[in-house]
Amino acid sequence: MKIFQYVLLVVLCHPVFSQMNEVYELFPDTTIELNDSNIQISGYDDDYNYFEIEGNYHINKYRDFTFYEVLDKSFVVFKSDYWIYLLGKDGSIFHGARRNQDDRAPTEGIYKRFGAFESSSFFVEELKNIEIQYDPSRLLDWDIRTGWVEGARGDGIGETLSFSLKNKSRTSSLIFYNGFIEPRNIDLFYKNARLKDFSIQIDSGEIYNFTLEDSPNEQIVYLPEKSNSFILTILSSYPGSKYSDLAINGLYANMHPDYYEIKF
Repeated sequence: MKIFQYVLLVVLCHPVFSQMNEVYELFPDTTIELNDSNIQISGYDDDYNYFEIEGNYHINKYRDFTFYEVLDKSFVVFKSDYWIYLLGKDGSIFHGARRNQDDRAPTEGIYKRFGAFESSSFFVEELKNIEIQYDPSRLLDWDIRTGWVEGARGDGIGETLSFSLKNKSRTSSLIFYNGFIEPRNIDLFYKNARLKDFSIQIDSGEIYNFTLEDSPNEQIVYLPEKSNSFILTILSSYPGSKYSDLAINGLYANMHPDYYEIKF
């Protein structure tokens, strides 16, 4: 069995905030539109009531995190060439894909959720009368506030996360949101451990090694061949300042790696 080292194939997508008239959609009537000074968010709340938020916004920074401040609301922003997340400190979440402005854009989504996750362990937290299980099923949604936290003693070295795509789909690229992300308490990202070095075994049996940067922003891993199933093994971590538990809050398939490298 061969093991390959592919550190340089990790792409860190730092947010870009200087582009004009960007439009992101989840559905035709759920949009985020912004330019250098104004933002408009429209969609439905949890009770399916339509709403709009519109106004001038300004950008604040805290360590590795970026915030949009608009009206009386504050949003943590995760933004790449294709996708945007706005996580409100009030618990709200807005996200969408960039409206195609390029005839080379693929017709199907670039991001795709994995169909199943299994892990060697997961963390269980007791909060008064509430038990929270940070099991890998929390990676099945589009919400990067929820994620997997390994539950082994120590810093998670050797723990595994297995995942696969539905309908025999295959990809050669993975999209990561590293660490524990909670917009109401940003410092939890630094207090908990984050993934650093890891290996990916694909369904052919080949194993490839990667390194992520210590950042909450989107990072992309490129494999030399496509696979339907994957096994991630933790090799090292960025230590947390308070907790040793290692968290991954988002993991998706990049279905169009060639296109994703094109700048809009």
